[in-house]
Amino acid sequence: MSSTSSTYLPDWTIGGADVHTALPGIVSAHGSSAVIIGGRRAMAAAEPRIRGALEGSPVSVTGSFVAGDEATQEKADELQGADEVARADVILAVGGGKMIDLCKLLSIQTGKALVTIPTIASTCAAVTRVGVIYHPDHSFSRHIFRNRPAEHTVIDTDIIARAPTVYLWAGIGDALSKQVESPFSSRGLALGHSDRVGVDISRRGAEPLFAHGAQALADAERGEASDAVREMALTILVTTGLTSVLVQHRFNSSFAHAVYNAHTTMPDAGNHLHGEIVSLGVLVLLTLDGQFAERDRFHDLNASLGLPTRTDQVSVGPGRLDEFTDRIMDFVRPEEAPYPITRAMVHQALLDLNAYSAAREAERP
Repeated sequence: MSSTSSTYLPDWTIGGADVHTALPGIVSAHGSSAVIIGGRRAMAAAEPRIRGALEGSPVSVTGSFVAGDEATQEKADELQGADEVARADVILAVGGGKMIDLCKLLSIQTGKALVTIPTIASTCAAVTRVGVIYHPDHSFSRHIFRNRPAEHTVIDTDIIARAPTVYLWAGIGDALSKQVESPFSSRGLALGHSDRVGVDISRRGAEPLFAHGAQALADAERGEASDAVREMALTILVTTGLTSVLVQHRFNSSFAHAVYNAHTTMPDAGNHLHGEIVSLGVLVLLTLDGQFAERDRFHDLNASLGLPTRTDQVSVGPGRLDEFTDRIMDFVRPEEAPYPITRAMVHQALLDLNAYSAAREAERP
C-alpha cells in the first residue's frame, strides 16, 4: 500500500557582506512586503544591510521589531497583534536560534512566509522546521513544527565572523550532537528512505568541526570571514539542519538534548549557552552507551576548545548530581533510545564522566 508524503529541503544563500543583495529576489517570490524581527544585537548588525538591499526594490518594509531575547508564546502573540506584522507578506527573522524560533511560531500563527537571516552560527534553527519555545522564566516549554523549513535562509559570514565568538563556540558544541544522537536513537530500526538519508548525513557531520573548529574560532576572534568560518557556518547551520529536516523528530535529537532541557530547569545553574550544555550531554551519552573511544575523542575536542567536559563546569557540582539526574529523567523519551535508559544508568554515567574528565585534567602539565 503506497502513501503520499512531501519533503521540503532547505534553500540557502551564503556569502559575505554583499549577500543581502539577493534578498529582493528571494522575498519577492513570496510577496511584496516584509517585516523585520530580531534580537537587539542582531538587528544592529543586520538591519541596515537588509534595508539597504531592499531599498528601491519591489519589496517594501512594513516595520521592524526588536523582540527581546526569548522565544515565548506571549511574545509571538504580542507580535501577531502588531499592524506592521499584519501588513507584511514575509517575516524576516534575524538573529540566533531563539529569535528565529520565535518567528517560526509567528509564521505558523499568521500563515506568513519566513526568510531567516542568522547573525550567529549557534544552532541549525535557521534551516529547520522545528522550533523550541520557552516559558518567560527561560525554562523549556514545547517544540513546534512548521510544515516546511524557512522559505529561504540568507547566511552573511561577515556578520557571523564579527559576532561574539562565544556563539560560534557554542554552535560547534551543538553541531557535535548530530553525529552521536541520530545514529543512537535510530539504532537497530529499519529506516525509511528519508530517515535513512538523514541519519547517513549525520554520521560524518561532526568531522568538519574536528578539522576546522579551532581555526574558525581563531579567525572569528579577528573578525575574519575566512574559509574555516564559512565551513563552520555551513556545518552548524546547514549540515545539521539537513538531518533535522529529513528525519523524524525522535531521530533528530535525543539524550544529549535531554541533558540540555534538564539544565534549563535547574535553579541557580548559571547562564550557559544551548550548545555548551549539549556538548556536555554528548559526552554523557557516549559514556552511558559505552562508546568510550568516541567519548575520549569528543572529550579531547571539548577540552581543546574550552567546552565543558564535566558537570561542575556548568554549575552542577557533586552535591547536585541526584537532582540533575532526576531532571534529566524527566526529559528522557523511550522512543529516542535503542534500549531502556534507567535513572541508575544516567547517574552512573554522570559520575563516570566526571571522574574520567578530572583524571584527564590531572594528567595535563
